[in-house]
Amino acid sequence: MVGHESAADAGTNDAGQYSPVPARLFWCALDLGTVIEREASHAEARILRAIIHIVQARYAKARRDCQIVRAQSSLIGTGCCAVVDGSAGKAGVAYEKLSAVLSRHPQASSSEKQWVQILAERSLNLISAAEHESALAARFHAAQMRGESVHQQEESRCTLHVEKNPQKALALAQ
Repeated sequence: MVGHESAADAGTNDAGQYSPVPARLFWCALDLGTVIEREASHAEARILRAIIHIVQARYAKARRDCQIVRAQSSLIGTGCCAVVDGSAGKAGVAYEKLSAVLSRHPQASSSEKQWVQILAERSLNLISAAEHESALAARFHAAQMRGESVHQQEESRCTLHVEKNPQKALALAQ
């Protein structure tokens, strides 16, 4: 079935090592697979599933989901691929990709640009990442206080990738 793990590789990462999967994470991945079966280009589901693959050290699978997202949104998809690179120990490559995509998308919203900048800084373990994370969180909070939901998609991505909180990210995306 498209989007579902086979029984043979359900417990191994890219290096062929056993990778225990918490039951809740396993069921979440199955639900995402169902969403992707119904709508193959569902970006949020693909990004969430990519993050699950990253946590399981299944970088090739994560990259495939990110590349599908990149076909829809170069900026977000490249950000997703950079997270895979950074998680796989290729921080320099991740930073270069993020810098290049930012320069090609001057029309991107300030929230998207800041999100990509944070990913780049985190991949290089720069101290400034924490400052930018705080500033972005303050912007999202201010928008919520004003009753605005225009940037909710960006907030969801930030919550997922920066705060590493998939449950909150999913709630924001819905």
